[in-house]
Amino acid sequence: VTVRRRMDAQLQDADRLAAVGMLAGGIAHEIRNPLTFVLGAVRELAGAGENEASKARLLDVLDAAERIEAIVAGVSGLARPDTEVGGPVELEGVIDRALLLAGSRLRDRAVVERSGRGNATVIGSERRLVQVMINLLVNASQAMGAGATMGKVSIQTAIVGTSVRVRVRDSGPGVPMAVATRIFEPFVTTKPSSDGTGLGLWVSRGIVAEMGGSLELEN
Repeated sequence: VTVRRRMDAQLQDADRLAAVGMLAGGIAHEIRNPLTFVLGAVRELAGAGENEASKARLLDVLDAAERIEAIVAGVSGLARPDTEVGGPVELEGVIDRALLLAGSRLRDRAVVERSGRGNATVIGSERRLVQVMINLLVNASQAMGAGATMGKVSIQTAIVGTSVRVRVRDSGPGVPMAVATRIFEPFVTTKPSSDGTGLGLWVSRGIVAEMGGSLELEN
């Protein structure tokens, strides 16, 4: 009975998160319309500006607005149903988008290092691969927790034979062995219930497997 109640509560959480995702898509759409106007106006003013100090300030505003636009586009993309036909996907672009969307979770907790950048390409859904990468980055940030000492997250891309390998490592304490063997099962998590449902890694492994790949834990 206790296990059933726990599963019911976690399914309710998953449903709530799905509803939040739908709302996020609608909010992103509402933000985009006024943001488009702001971007157009700032570009026009920056192009017509004669005062160098004012022009530089407007370019700073433009840069910030374009970053907001990129985040809104990323959230909108994740909120839409996945109807993509699998095609070539550049993994560095996937990592860029995931860092843009999950960056706020990492900013105060870790320094992100990337290595092995190149033109690694796989066949699959870009949107779903971004979802997987976000899950891995959020897990990394939660593993390190908040503290005075900054942690480190490293993302390494490598071409191995006919495959591509992406490693996401964090400087956290690792996964207890009692949990590690079950980490890809639904509802298994080392985090408090307020930080997640225990479904992220299970879903991510399923997505990667559908594309012919594998997702593994290295402790």
